[in-house]
Formats: sequence, structure tokens, C-alpha cells
Amino acid sequence: MKCSRLILGVIMMCLLLSAVACGSKEAVIDTPAKEMNLSAADLGADWSQMADMGLDEMPSLAEEHIQDASMRMLTTEKLQGMLITIVFSTKTVASAKTEMKGDAVQNMVESLQEQISEATFEQLEPPSVGDEAQMVGGNVPDLDYNVYVLTFRKANVMAVFSLIGPEDWITERLAAEYARKLEAKIH
Repeated sequence: MKCSRLILGVIMMCLLLSAVACGSKEAVIDTPAKEMNLSAADLGADWSQMADMGLDEMPSLAEEHIQDASMRMLTTEKLQGMLITIVFSTKTVASAKTEMKGDAVQNMVESLQEQISEATFEQLEPPSVGDEAQMVGGNVPDLDYNVYVLTFRKANVMAVFSLIGPEDWITERLAAEYARKLEAKIH
């Protein structure tokens, strides 16, 4: 009786330790970034692709923990609207969480403000996408344009995009819709 209790106790301890060890491993997404990024076809007939770059063409993302990246610039006819998307995967979920705590949104906003100095921005409630998200919105009064910058993390993948265009078309709701389309491609 005492021996069977000891064996049962050892088995339970092994099960508990293996459950803890297995539970701490988060799944990573290995899909190529280019496949996860939005394309003109994802957005509709009005959109076309102006640029498409991979990790080797983006030296600012050439860090040890970044596995793959894709940047696309999409525009509408007569450049009425523009969407810039960057999708990159890291080696681990932990490194993506660290990236999310970084300045991805702030860097994009600062870059936009350098190009469009009259733009004003405010923090917005992000749509429910990914495991965590941040969103900033603003407008360009002289052009009657809205600007939205959104970043989110899903497992080990980060997505950052900037959407700009006429305020009667480019809305917070449209930015959320595009974010959900992007999230759906990340798997």
C-alpha cells in the first residue's frame, strides 16, 4: 500500500511538472510575412500596389530576433487614399511582446508628422484585433484628410499600418475593418 502511494505520488509530480513545462511554450506563427500582409485584392477594386519590400530591403528591421518582414504601399486611383502595411515575425512570442512595448506607433506618427507637419494626432481605442493593439488617429485640416496608425501583435507576429485619405471615406471604422482583414491573414 505504501509503495503504491509513493509510485502514485511520483507519477502525479511528473504529470504536474510536464504540464507546467508544456504549458509555458507559446505557439509561433511560421507563415511567410509576404503571405500574411494585405494586398490590393484584399481591399477592393479601387486599390493598387505601389511598392512591395521584404526584410532584405528594410535595414531598419534587420535585428537578430526578427525572422521575416513584408512592407506594402497600396494606393487608390489619383492617390486619394494610401495604406502602408508592415508585417514582421519574430522568433518568439516574448520578443514580439517586447516589440509591442516599443515605439512602433510613435515612430510611424513621427514619420507622418515630418511629412505632414499640420497633422494632429490623438490616442484612440483600438479595434479588438490580435493579442494586443494600439491605435492613433488624426487629421490634416488643410486637405480634409484623416490619418490612422494602428499596430497589433498576434502571437509572434507584429502588424503596423498607416491609412490616410479623405475624411468622408477614410474613417476609424474603415481602419478597424482593414485591421480585421489583416489579422485574418495572420495564421
